[in-house]
Amino acid sequence: MRRFREVFSDLATAAGFALFMLSIVLVLVIVVAIPFGDKYSFFGFIVLFFLTIAGGLVFTFGVFLNKKSMTEDDLSPRYAVPVEEGRRRRWWRPRRPRLGKPNWLRGYATLNFQDPRQRRRLIFFVGLGVIEVILMATGGFRLALYSETSEFCGQLCHTPMTPEFITYEQSPHARVECAACHVGPGATWLVKSKINGLPQLAAVAFDTFPRPILSPVEHLRPARDTCEQCHWPQRFTGDMVRVNRHYDSDEENTEHVDTLLMKIGGGHPDAASGIHWHVGAEVWYLPLDRQRQEIGWVGVTGADGQLTEYIDPARADEIDAGLIKSEKRLMDCIDCHNRATHIFYSPDELIDRAMAQGVIDRELPFIKRESMKALDPVNPSVDEANIKVEAIDEFYRTYYPVVYTEKGEAIAAAIEELKEIVKLTTFPDMDVSWETHPNNIGHTEWPGCLRCHGKLVPTTTTADSASERIGAECNLCHYQLSGLQ
Repeated sequence: MRRFREVFSDLATAAGFALFMLSIVLVLVIVVAIPFGDKYSFFGFIVLFFLTIAGGLVFTFGVFLNKKSMTEDDLSPRYAVPVEEGRRRRWWRPRRPRLGKPNWLRGYATLNFQDPRQRRRLIFFVGLGVIEVILMATGGFRLALYSETSEFCGQLCHTPMTPEFITYEQSPHARVECAACHVGPGATWLVKSKINGLPQLAAVAFDTFPRPILSPVEHLRPARDTCEQCHWPQRFTGDMVRVNRHYDSDEENTEHVDTLLMKIGGGHPDAASGIHWHVGAEVWYLPLDRQRQEIGWVGVTGADGQLTEYIDPARADEIDAGLIKSEKRLMDCIDCHNRATHIFYSPDELIDRAMAQGVIDRELPFIKRESMKALDPVNPSVDEANIKVEAIDEFYRTYYPVVYTEKGEAIAAAIEELKEIVKLTTFPDMDVSWETHPNNIGHTEWPGCLRCHGKLVPTTTTADSASERIGAECNLCHYQLSGLQ
């Protein structure tokens, strides 16, 4: 009991011990809570890391603390032996301590492992430290695993990534973890992602993150290290049929079928063709804006190693060799498939898809028109959008009472589906809509392919005629087919 009291005989040791034990208990709790995705557990673990260090420092100070002034009686025989005059003091022979009131270094922080009291404290501290290191390592490992999950990316931070997470859950990559694309395999990029994530955590904690989240992501790992772990654009795919169905806003919801034969192609640089030629070959480009919608220069490395260059004649004065060297990018998958996962479809596209799938009954008169009136333009809040959607029920009750009686269930189903579409298109907290982030696939709502095609001319000519520009003919990428339903 006497020895136990010695451990807590001064305030510094007691305070350090309290901090240390508190961190151990909380780490135990957090190690259990982290898998449930509690954000307080996540941020708490980070705080506890610093709390553990603080407790260790205070406790260590208490271990070496010696408030008692030293007297002749306190001197051990080892100190009492005088050093012979003229002999050099060896490093292992301790200095003879000064008597009386000690100074800060020589009295209050005396390191003497021959002192039983100090030695017992140190052993006690080392034992606790080993336990704490084991717990922190276990918790840190589980924390690292949890931080790689989509639940962490989309739900822990909640508000910042809500639009991206909701659209992710409806995307073709909904079963792929976020880290598989944003981090990829290997320890190097894992460490980089954690370092880059620290400012993001601070931005979430202090509510300083941008609205909307900026795109494209800066310093994103090349698609050759991530996307191509599953996809293989160099493999020759050939042609694929794509059928698009669109509905007019008239009473009959007139259907239009657009059937395209997409020339996907692929292959190695010396034999690549079709759309995937862009990644099969070595293509460099120079973006002139942050969202990479304005491309001022393109360079294509041929099979002979020669670089063929193209430039935007309207912005040639802004481009020089130094800018090209420092800012050029090697074209990869995400330069076209930049919304491969976080796809913000417009209400028009989502309503057409629901009608094509039969979720919204296309036999309901003016259902396309009324749906568009409720959702486009974007509503200031989800609640207001839902109120407009629910008003569709009153529209049929008033103007089409017979339809309302016969197709009441279809009207209710359409309203429920439109409320789901509201969730995919209305994000007022983050100032995000379907018009926020460009989609480079195609060239309907955004420039897409036309960022380069039909715009850039070879640097070997100054002509600005259409014949000199990079081709923009429709049949370069697809053929229009008719009669296919």
